[in-house]
Amino acid sequence: MLSADVGAGFGAGLGDLPLALRSLRRRQPELYRRLDADDWERKSRCHLWTVHDVVRHVRDGCRIHVDGLRHGRTRLDREGPFDPRETPLRWLEETALQTPTETVAEPAHLYAEEAATASSSRRWRRPGATTRWTSPSG
Repeated sequence: MLSADVGAGFGAGLGDLPLALRSLRRRQPELYRRLDADDWERKSRCHLWTVHDVVRHVRDGCRIHVDGLRHGRTRLDREGPFDPRETPLRWLEETALQTPTETVAEPAHLYAEEAATASSSRRWRRPGATTRWTSPSG
C-alpha cells in the first residue's frame, strides 16, 4: 500500500509502482480501441477536459517518464518547473488539433518503450533507493 505524508512525500509502497504502471499500460490501449467518436468528445471527470484531453495528458506524462528513464532529463528540465495549474493546459494546446487516431498511435509505442526502459533502468529499480514525491504545496 502506498502511504504519503504531504509534508514529507510518499514513503512505503513505491516498490509496487512499476508493476501497477505496467498493468495499467497494458489495459489502456484496449480501452482506447473501444471508444467511439462520441466517447472521445464526452466530458471527463476532469470537468474542463474531454476524454480525448485526458488521454493526451496521460500520453504526455508517459513521454516525460520515458525521457527521464532514457536520458535522465525531460522537457520539465528544459521548460522549468511543473505548474499543475498551467503546464498540462499548455501541453494540451500543443496537440489540440490531433485526432483521436493520431493520439492513440503514440501510446502503444511509448508504453512498450517505457516497459523495456524501466525494466533495465537503475533509476527505477535501485534497491533501497528512497524517492521523495511531494505535493505542489510542499
